[in-house]
Amino acid sequence: MTWFKKSRDQKIDKKVKIPEGMWVKCENCKEIIYKREVERNLKVCPKCDYHFRISARERLELMVDDGSFTETNADIISGDPLQFKDTVPYKERINESIRNSNLNDAIITGTAMIKGYPVIIGIMDFSFFGGAWDL
Repeated sequence: MTWFKKSRDQKIDKKVKIPEGMWVKCENCKEIIYKREVERNLKVCPKCDYHFRISARERLELMVDDGSFTETNADIISGDPLQFKDTVPYKERINESIRNSNLNDAIITGTAMIKGYPVIIGIMDFSFFGGAWDL
């Protein structure tokens, strides 16, 4: 006696549900890689050595001694000193970059320690207007 019988017309759904954000696709070799493996490899693809983009904050974490970074000029907001004219006003482009990147400007500056040595550091973040820096 057969309890379960598969009909020929019955389709079997073999899709596997993968939790969102656990895997990344390398833009170079197109391999699907476990996200934690890429993070352990300092944002470098373990298959082809492609370097994934990292934010300025992530770069700070990699470069400076733990807990030593003190940000300076955090309240300075990018401006439009030349009053640049384009199809979209430059001020609007700046405001869009501020909203999208959660940064006030393309550069993060501060003081820190690297291997015990005091440094003054500035790191550009491409996510803010492609790294454009205004004073």
